[in-house]
Amino acid sequence: MSDSLIELKNRGNQLFKEENFEDALVQYSTLIDTLSGKHCTKNDETLLLLFTGLCNRALCYTKMGKFEEAVAD
Repeated sequence: MSDSLIELKNRGNQLFKEENFEDALVQYSTLIDTLSGKHCTKNDETLLLLFTGLCNRALCYTKMGKFEEAVAD
């Protein structure tokens, strides 16, 4: 797995901790967009990273009051 993908998640996590939900959302969305369409198996770390990105983005949406977007993720 690419270090740049992990860095996107880590930057998103830091921004989330700082309650900068909009910028964290951008990081998680970039991560998700990068991973979407890649072949993943159920034991693949890429799948776990994609799932984490979706969950974290949904939490950002929730914090921003965008509940429909959160549910979609």
